[in-house]
Amino acid sequence: FPSHDRCVVKDEITAKYREHMHESGDGSVMVFHDLEIAKAYAKERNLPIMLDFTGYACQNCRKMETTVWADERIKSTLQTRLVIASLYVDDHEPLPESEHRYSEAIGGNVKEVGNIWAELQITRYKSFQQPLYAIIDHDGNDLVQSVGYTPDINEFKQFLETGIENFNKNKKK
Repeated sequence: FPSHDRCVVKDEITAKYREHMHESGDGSVMVFHDLEIAKAYAKERNLPIMLDFTGYACQNCRKMETTVWADERIKSTLQTRLVIASLYVDDHEPLPESEHRYSEAIGGNVKEVGNIWAELQITRYKSFQQPLYAIIDHDGNDLVQSVGYTPDINEFKQFLETGIENFNKNKKK
């Protein structure tokens, strides 16, 4: 997983996925907004995936991205040892009508992309706070207990390291 330097394309894998990558925080951390594409990229890189349940209107999310994610002790891990899927629960992009359905979890109709991420967060993590971070393997298994807003750099670093260590332990089996 190359350092992105504002995502300069450094190899074929990055080139293949670059159009799906988005700058986050200070622009040095790249994220995906589509979970399936993030999983495919992570599989090719053999890296764990950090789910970042976020929102466009989430102040604590932006604070995490601009302070914690931008901290040198965290940034290099996010750039090289994880694939990030930033899933915006308030993404109003409409879904095709064929995908509309009722969701008990969100108590309403799934009509927009954000509804899918909200439903996933509620059903899987029993939470609807943003940010919420989880680290998963390629099969979607959780590798560490999810965490919410964590402004303490060392605490967030420990969360990341535990998820990565568990991923590395499991892939050797």
